[in-house]
Amino acid sequence: MGIPAKIIELDKISNGLGPAKDSIALKLLELTGQRTVPNVFVLGKHLGGNDEAHDAARSGALKQMLSDSFGVNL
Repeated sequence: MGIPAKIIELDKISNGLGPAKDSIALKLLELTGQRTVPNVFVLGKHLGGNDEAHDAARSGALKQMLSDSFGVNL
């Protein structure tokens, strides 16, 4: 779609994983209730995990979300 993405690989950053209270994985669990990765956000809105992201792409919902947000027809 040509839309830039920011990808954060939790296993490659110092506070990404682990039991520490400030780990990103723990904060994501608190925020979304989701333990698994990927944990997909689109324009700051939690979309879900892998299955939800693929479902949104297949159904056209992802394209519509991006088109609405950027005001363009993708």
